Amino acid sequence: MKAQPIETNAQLRLEILLKYRFVKRAANDMDFTSNRDYQRFRNTLLGSSRDLQVIKKLTETYSNINTYKIWGVRL
Repeated sequence: MKAQPIETNAQLRLEILLKYRFVKRAANDMDFTSNRDYQRFRNTLLGSSRDLQVIKKLTETYSNINTYKIWGVRL
């Protein structure tokens, strides 16, 4: 069964919360461990930022993310 594409911030956040339960835990598991890195991760996840390092790490974890629809970035 093929995974459905993730095309909105809400869908991405739901996937993160289902897998990790907390955004902080997801950030730590993806090697964003400092407070500054966590803020970058959280802001990118919520759509208020477009940190390319965070987006790249998210696409490595979730290959079905449509980065153009969420952040306007093509990787």
